[in-house]
Amino acid sequence: MSDKQETQLAKADNTALAETIKSPVLLDLAQQVKHPRFVEKFRAQLERVVRPTLNELVAIVNDIPDDYRDQVATLMKKMDPNRPGLYLADQRPQLTELRLYQGSGNDPNRPDNCRVGHFYLTTKQNVGEKFVGTVLALWQGRTMWPGADDARNAPLCTSMDREVGSKYGTCATCPQRPWRDGEKTNCNDDVVAFMLPKDMDDIILVRFSRTSESSGRQLAKFAAKNLVPWQQFYQITASERQGSGGSKIKWHVMKVEPLEETVPTALMELCAALCAMAEHDFILPGLGRIYNDAADVEGDGPATSGGGDGDDDDTKDYDDFEDNV
Repeated sequence: MSDKQETQLAKADNTALAETIKSPVLLDLAQQVKHPRFVEKFRAQLERVVRPTLNELVAIVNDIPDDYRDQVATLMKKMDPNRPGLYLADQRPQLTELRLYQGSGNDPNRPDNCRVGHFYLTTKQNVGEKFVGTVLALWQGRTMWPGADDARNAPLCTSMDREVGSKYGTCATCPQRPWRDGEKTNCNDDVVAFMLPKDMDDIILVRFSRTSESSGRQLAKFAAKNLVPWQQFYQITASERQGSGGSKIKWHVMKVEPLEETVPTALMELCAALCAMAEHDFILPGLGRIYNDAADVEGDGPATSGGGDGDDDDTKDYDDFEDNV
């Protein structure tokens, strides 16, 4: 194909995308990501997701019952700090993460009085022995961390769909894929959820990894059974585990339990708006960055990461391995 033909084809593709993707931000994302499979796989989401306008958000807040209005107004400011008339030093949305204290590590965001086996937020707030919230959105991904002897504290490769990783490309053929040949690697399956706590004052990022990954899978199954993920509340707790064979190593595993209590009907529109904001502002751009990075690895040739037979084993369980996080 000549350069002129490629240019004409690219223009035709961009025109077709512009006719179906309503969000200018997501349209730009779809046109900028170099990986050919990004639009192919996520086209339905790119076409569906539209970020609520400011007026729509104001209307939603005004319709919220009085018991929740103050918390929801605070939440909206956190999710959408770039508001008309304000030119502040930091106008990026701040994500709060739920973490489980395993008894070690020097996380500067952990409160000094957090107990082992309890949860805390990265805003230095103690949560205690349980967290209750509903699911706004989630994904099943993978994260590859440096080895124990590596001083780096950032992931080497990240995937948000267990198909394409940011550094090594296609997961199916990656020699570092979890449980390749039945062996544990530095790459781990994980499940990540955006959750709205019961008090509605923040959006919490909850990561289920290592020995807690199977609980994340359970949460995904529970949420998928409902008409919308935010239909009911879930309780997250932690239970202690100990290594086998007389090992003194102990760690805690996250557990998920669906509660009978459902999310009030009056909050359904709010949850739908928050889901759209999470998809628009974080999830789809995150997927786009990963696929774009992978395109540099894979080039124009077949999707490969340089090893393996491409056969994906059944998802394994990490419960027999201590959690060193």
